[in-house]
Amino acid sequence: MRQERQRADDMAAEAGLGRYVRFASPSYNDEMWFFVPVGGASAAGGVLGLLRHGSSWLAVSFFWSVLLVGVGLVLMTYLDTFSRRPGGPAPRLYCYEHGLVAGRRGVLRALRWEDVRLDSRAWEYWSAGDHYSGEARTLTAPDGTVLAAFHGDEPARAGAFQLAQLRKAALKRLEDTPEEPHPS
Repeated sequence: MRQERQRADDMAAEAGLGRYVRFASPSYNDEMWFFVPVGGASAAGGVLGLLRHGSSWLAVSFFWSVLLVGVGLVLMTYLDTFSRRPGGPAPRLYCYEHGLVAGRRGVLRALRWEDVRLDSRAWEYWSAGDHYSGEARTLTAPDGTVLAAFHGDEPARAGAFQLAQLRKAALKRLEDTPEEPHPS
């Protein structure tokens, strides 16, 4: 992560993107943490069962299954973190004052805020009497490549709202200042 961040900082400095503000990625899901205690308890139950009742093949197969399910649930919790790693499939956006460096599968691209398109769509639905709502945001490069798609149900640390605010502030600064050539 540190090496990719350093490469992103170098690219941002070369492109004149200003100071680093924050990291954003749609691959955050707080609901997955529910599986840590459930998976941990299941794995512990499997181990205890094997230690106490490991004499019959039926007990051994059952408790090995319980143990494997428990370990799988705990590992599933870290899937977002694994996909967000440098070189991983989840988009990583290093946001700066005047643009961003987008990373995915080891490839980094430096882009200015005025060169990317940010589409937003509000959504809501009801399920079993509960109301859910959010704002889906899609960040697209000038060539039409989708840099990141936020579904609108990510936790705040995913950074979708702050990313939109940074872009909005940068575009406002461009409108308020006279035309100046930016380094390319």
